[in-house]
Amino acid sequence: MTLNRSDRPSGITGNALRTWGYVFLLMGIAGQSLIQNNIFGVGAVSTSQLMEILNADPSMMLLATVALVCQAISTCAVPIFAFLLVEGFLHTSDWKKYLTRVTLMALAAEIPYNLAMSSRFIDFSSRNPAFGLVLSFVLLLLFRRYAEKKAVNVLLRVAFVVAAVLWSRMLSIADAGAMVIMTTAFWAFRNKTNFRTMVACGAAGMCVTMSMFYLAAPMSAFAINLYNGEPGTQNRAFNYAAYPLTLLCFGIAAAFL
Repeated sequence: MTLNRSDRPSGITGNALRTWGYVFLLMGIAGQSLIQNNIFGVGAVSTSQLMEILNADPSMMLLATVALVCQAISTCAVPIFAFLLVEGFLHTSDWKKYLTRVTLMALAAEIPYNLAMSSRFIDFSSRNPAFGLVLSFVLLLLFRRYAEKKAVNVLLRVAFVVAAVLWSRMLSIADAGAMVIMTTAFWAFRNKTNFRTMVACGAAGMCVTMSMFYLAAPMSAFAINLYNGEPGTQNRAFNYAAYPLTLLCFGIAAAFL
């Protein structure tokens, strides 16, 4: 049955929320790939490096500001994709196929990520953030396996989170530690939709200990709070191909700067 416009739930669909996530992601990729890596040529900009650049050429102040703002805004994508991962996990009819799709996306994005971020085909210094989704998905499987409210299960779940954060650091997966924390928070409050904004802000606040850029991440709570529970128009092939293709385009663009 087709719903009339007046019968449709207010707010935004999962597809629209994913679009917001991609917008934030695009800004971060543009800021780091094009401005930081190719115009500044310093990769991830530290405070001391930035000051050296500005002292040498004060005219770069505007670009430096844009790069830092883009990097901060990109953190808003992490809560959104963590939230969508939990929603997808809760509603999927086949978690194995879901995990396979996420894993294939992460593998397909690795070389384009290297090209966009370091202009290399192979770069062992960092893994692309999509692997953080894979790690978080495995964590959700463990949460469901040990969901019973027993003390030993609670301790196991805490241990799983700590282990996932440590693995994200050891494997150098970009933003994976934050993805793990936010996925955990959304899973814990999955049945309390009225707390979405608080959960998103609280989890983002915890991630500030990893990077001060996560001070901007709570802005994503506004978009998450508008989610109406509807998936919206789905194009699965596009959803999974968009990230690797976007990185590839930025990698190509960076080669010409």
